[in-house]
Amino acid sequence: MRFTLVILGIMFSFLFLRPAGAVFIKVNGLQKKTINKVSVSRLDNDKIYAVSPRTLFISNDGGANWNNVFVSKAEDIKDIYVDRHIHDMAYIVTESSLYRFSNGKRKRIFSFPSEVEGLCIYKCKDIVYVGTTDGIYYASEEFWKWSKLKGLVPGMPVYSICCLPAVFFAASDDGVYASRKKGIFVREFILKKVDVEESSEDDEENIACHKITTDIFNPDKVYLGTSGGLFVSFDKGNSWQRVTVPSIYNADIRDISQSYTERNNIYLATDKGIFLVDIKRNTARPVFEGLDTKDILSI
Repeated sequence: MRFTLVILGIMFSFLFLRPAGAVFIKVNGLQKKTINKVSVSRLDNDKIYAVSPRTLFISNDGGANWNNVFVSKAEDIKDIYVDRHIHDMAYIVTESSLYRFSNGKRKRIFSFPSEVEGLCIYKCKDIVYVGTTDGIYYASEEFWKWSKLKGLVPGMPVYSICCLPAVFFAASDDGVYASRKKGIFVREFILKKVDVEESSEDDEENIACHKITTDIFNPDKVYLGTSGGLFVSFDKGNSWQRVTVPSIYNADIRDISQSYTERNNIYLATDKGIFLVDIKRNTARPVFEGLDTKDILSI
């Protein structure tokens, strides 16, 4: 039986997906009410990582018990990446550093330059990428020699990263940038959000891009979660279209998840709750109604 973990702004819960519907079981043992990130090891479904603003928790028994393995006293934890190929290895990004956790040991492997803060992390093959408030830094796991990725706008914050065999994506406040040739990035997605009450040109601002990820069944399909709704590309980011379902049309999409058993469905964590979206049918329905909050941070 497969399960999905759902993180809410004030509660951490397991969601077991069953044919008859969804059942929430509240997880005990976490010392924090707010959990910003969660990730389950693809190599061991009983190993779960949960991140509060300044604490990393790990469970080795499916959430029954939790260990507090890292406390950041002076800065927030921004993101976590659990390795998909190496057992018991994870990376976390704080405001100032990148840490690796392996076999119960912690090691700082990168301290960001002065006045640069970490925002997100992504791994492609043996290359680790870190999105920061000043572009992207990368290094191979073999040598850990860090370089700054060329081609992005200087000082641009990067909130989410993903890559295909021939395309590299970076999501920011200023849209989505794609690199199809080394050292060259082109902005391929931008959308203006205009204040409804005062719709002058001065009130226009870019819709922030929070999450970009590829479809696990079809790598040509790319999903983009923004502060103004969900967008999808069917051609590796060359063109984008908005998912026009009214319930999520202008939702703030914080996270996107997909099950290996549901080819056309994705799950969204939004400021309006959790939604199950059928891309093929262009439908979205709220799930897990009756929860204490609709402010979902991660899924």
